[in-house]
Amino acid sequence: SYVLTFLGINMWLLPFSSILPFPVGLPLSGVTWTVQTFWGMYLVFPWLAPRLSRVHLGGTTVMAAIQAVNFALLLILEDYWSARGWPVSRLPVFCMGVILGFETLRESPTDQDRARAGGVATALLSLYSVLLVFMSVL
Repeated sequence: SYVLTFLGINMWLLPFSSILPFPVGLPLSGVTWTVQTFWGMYLVFPWLAPRLSRVHLGGTTVMAAIQAVNFALLLILEDYWSARGWPVSRLPVFCMGVILGFETLRESPTDQDRARAGGVATALLSLYSVLLVFMSVL
């Protein structure tokens, strides 16, 4: 576990802990899971950025839906930390941030666009919250 923490790969290997010949857990300093989760995304950012720069506000809704499905499947098939911290499962969240960053650089969306996106985001967040509560009871 010390070696994995030093290399920053705990979160990358966590979903595969049941098939690996060595134990994998959270990083020794628990709060560093976010650093381990997102460092790889910053490595692929130069490749992702030009592609995501063409995606508009509606793309965040698609990414939120993908994230909800990812989270639900990993929560059911693996465990909470695999669903929350595995870098591949968090890529849609990173993409949403990049899309929103580019959106602020472009022309401002209309009020109708913002209201629609906000309504969808609220609905998805509500569904996500219900899923979290439901899964914590199981």
